[in-house]
Amino acid sequence: MTQAISSSSSSFATEFAELVIRNEASQAESAHQEREAARASVRENAQKQIDALHDAADATRSGALLNAALTIGGSALEIRAAFSQYGADMACAQMKSAECRGDAATVLSAGTEFASQNRLATIWHASGDGMVKLAAPLQALFGDSVASDYQAEAKRRETLAEQAKWQADDASTAIDKSEKRGDKALDTLQSIQQNENSSAVALIGRI
Repeated sequence: MTQAISSSSSSFATEFAELVIRNEASQAESAHQEREAARASVRENAQKQIDALHDAADATRSGALLNAALTIGGSALEIRAAFSQYGADMACAQMKSAECRGDAATVLSAGTEFASQNRLATIWHASGDGMVKLAAPLQALFGDSVASDYQAEAKRRETLAEQAKWQADDASTAIDKSEKRGDKALDTLQSIQQNENSSAVALIGRI
């Protein structure tokens, strides 16, 4: 009777150990898959972080170039306005001189030239001044703000990559624990089998 109880207990322990081994193997496999997925996420987010930083640098560069182009263009128009203003001043002087001489034809001609040059000077100056004033706001709108968006995306990707690293570390820890529990259950199973073999040998020896 005692031998039957012992055999039954041994059989139960064997089945339980085998169940533990299968369960731990399944958990270890699941943890392996989770770790690989987490590592893939780390690589993906790290690459996207780099891409976002490159895009941010490109946006900053584009904004700076836009600022420079508008500033240079505006300055060129200001210079053009200065030449037109000079022409208007010269026409005005000529017109006043002709008035003193009573030269009506010259007054009319110089007056027409003055009006034309003064009009151009006003247009060039307004255009150039407007371009220079728009340079900084447009750089902020199309350069700095876009760069900030890309930098925010890069930071988000960095955070996701860091979270994926934690997940990978957790999965590695789970794998280690499962393997240790599986090894312990395997040792128990082998011990049971050895005991069963020893009992069988002893029983045969008594026959």
